[in-house]
Amino acid sequence: MDAVKNPLKMFRIPNMFKIKTEGPMAPEIDLTNARPAVDVHEKLVATEMSKIEREKKAAKERAEVAA
Repeated sequence: MDAVKNPLKMFRIPNMFKIKTEGPMAPEIDLTNARPAVDVHEKLVATEMSKIEREKKAAKERAEVAA
């Protein structure tokens, strides 16, 4: 936020104009020993939806008993 309030302070950063934008890129990370990707989105959604349904059913049953 300080840079937005006082943009001239940005000129005090010593390496602001020394950032390398040309030349060789960093080497790629070796992923040969990485674990395989597992898509668990559907499982998580199904678990949460069943939890929500159980809570709704329990709340409905409590409302019926109280009435």
